[in-house]
Amino acid sequence: MFEIIRGELADLPTVRQLAEVIFPHTYASVLTPGQINYMMEWMYSPESLQKQLDNGQQLFLLLNGSEPVGFMTVEPQSPLLFHLQKLYVLPSQQGKGAGEKFINAAIEFVRASTAKGETALLELNVNRKNRAVTFYKKMGFRIDRRVDAPIGNNFYMNDYIMVKEISNG
Repeated sequence: MFEIIRGELADLPTVRQLAEVIFPHTYASVLTPGQINYMMEWMYSPESLQKQLDNGQQLFLLLNGSEPVGFMTVEPQSPLLFHLQKLYVLPSQQGKGAGEKFINAAIEFVRASTAKGETALLELNVNRKNRAVTFYKKMGFRIDRRVDAPIGNNFYMNDYIMVKEISNG
């Protein structure tokens, strides 16, 4: 049974450990090993992870029993715009409803952060070749635009920006 808990600074080593397994597995068929290594350091070094939380990203951990099996971060960017920065689940736990549980938690976070009657936008970046595009469409996201964002070291993120409107009833 999956449970989602709020993460904190003390959980960042766990996030790094999960990322070391999940990130290369997710992108092995999409990115070069050099880009995967670069992005792991760029996004998942202890300093980078701490800076992300310091800059407002909210961390959530997915537990299967007491075992951490995934993580997600959501970043408020304005009162009615939220960015789902990360959503990763161990390969062994995929296809069991974990991603849907994370999306529902992100939606609840957005609703808890907005006033009654408001509609906010939850957006995310996803690599255009990532099979998760299908999952996000199933969860009600739509492709808004394409981006080719330079991230350094002559690497680019070739993403879709997908969006979902979240109404706070």
